[in-house]
Formats: sequence, structure tokens, C-alpha cells
Amino acid sequence: AAAAQPQQAAAVSLAIDGGGHIFWNDVALAPAQLDARLAEAAAQTPPPELQLRADKDTRYEVVAQVMAAAQSKGLNKLSFVTAPKKE
Repeated sequence: AAAAQPQQAAAVSLAIDGGGHIFWNDVALAPAQLDARLAEAAAQTPPPELQLRADKDTRYEVVAQVMAAAQSKGLNKLSFVTAPKKE
């Protein structure tokens, strides 16, 4: 019998605009909703990878807070997504 295939972890797009607003899969989140969404994601098996996109004007402090919140919930797969430079 073939071994069970491990489930492919989903990816969540987490974007932060220049004003510090957070978007979960392109849906705006209130700051208070972020912890709940991260906890829900961490409860999935396997937990999703967070693909973090930040506007070039986003303050580093906001990005660091989002990263720390994700890690505190046990979401350790985090990647940065960049947009190609427009000419």
C-alpha cells in the first residue's frame, strides 16, 4: 500500500500597505483581527506558509510586529514576496 501523501500546506498572502494597513489574502483586516486569523491558521494541519508583502513605504516596525505575532502563534514558515520594479 502506498504511504499517505502529506497534505500540501496552503499559503496565505499577508500584505501591509504604506499606511500600515494589513490585508489577509487581499481582504483588509482590523488590527485586532490579526491575532485571531494567525491563531486559526496555526491550528491548520499543516500550518500555512505566510507570504509577506510590504509596500516600500511600510515602516519596518509594522513588518516586525506582524512577523513577531505570526511566530508567537507558531507560524514559522514565512517568505517575503517582492514586486518587480516598474520601469
